[in-house]
Amino acid sequence: MTLIEAQLDSIPGICTVTRYGFDETTNEDDVLPIFIELPHGATEAEHLYALKQRIGDYKNDRYDRFFFVNTDQGSPEYAAWLAEHLIDLGFLDAHLGGETDPMTLRTLVGRIRVVVLRSLLPRTIVDVNRNWAIDEAVRKAANLTGTCGAFIKSEADLTLLRDLYEQYQAMARAGYAWACGNEGYAFNLHTYAPITVSLIEGEFIVDTLERAYLENYADYPLRPGIQTITTPPGEEAMLAPRPMVEAVEHAYHMAGFSVKRDEPYPLHPAATGYGHCARYPGRVFSMEVRRDLLVDHFEPFEIMAISPAKVAQVTLPFLLGVVRALLPAE
Repeated sequence: MTLIEAQLDSIPGICTVTRYGFDETTNEDDVLPIFIELPHGATEAEHLYALKQRIGDYKNDRYDRFFFVNTDQGSPEYAAWLAEHLIDLGFLDAHLGGETDPMTLRTLVGRIRVVVLRSLLPRTIVDVNRNWAIDEAVRKAANLTGTCGAFIKSEADLTLLRDLYEQYQAMARAGYAWACGNEGYAFNLHTYAPITVSLIEGEFIVDTLERAYLENYADYPLRPGIQTITTPPGEEAMLAPRPMVEAVEHAYHMAGFSVKRDEPYPLHPAATGYGHCARYPGRVFSMEVRRDLLVDHFEPFEIMAISPAKVAQVTLPFLLGVVRALLPAE
């Protein structure tokens, strides 16, 4: 499937599609396709307000605070940095030139084409990284939020959200098929909050989060700076590309980052990311970056200014690990 056949394109209010490395001379018969999905890429207040005004059941403005603390701020920035530098031969040669033959690196980089799919749908209203139907017992046991905001009950609202959700999923499926179906790779990239806050059944989620962040934050242990997501809970067979995972983890360890695999989040079957990994084993790599590492000052209930310098510092090990895994063994 070529990119044209995949029909990947931006949809206003739902997603953006950005291409890197393509020009009129691109021969898709000889490319290494890389697809980057940002299912929680709605990280601006305007993304929240654009959909919020269309949801009749959205009546409590305090729920906005859940979006600010829970959306994957920083993920569009580090995905863009990664995409730009995957096709930057000069940058890669400066960092990896001593490790491999220059012509081998040049040939690899010349083949790489990247497509980034960014969701514009706020995850606290409709989460496109969840299956539409999730068993409630499974969701609660995994401490996962649901697909739609719990307060959304009306048929009109749910019909609208299901339509937006399905339009996004069609683009995501096309992206994975384009990359993974052509011997390329896909990255499902996220940022997560610095701490794990257990959901309390029956309590308004904003009350739970405000107590954790505004009153008891110092009592919580910090999550790992980097978490790779590779394997379903209770299973041993890794669905992610093991050589690439190990290369990325090693690069982060060498750079001084704390790294965990599948902790606190394994590759859960309730997530759409699991379905893509299962459909294309060894081709899809999911990862979390702790979002306070991407900002100069962490403010849980605000849209934060992302630091370009910190984005580069945090994403560089990922870039180097990926490229090392893509280079042919010598």
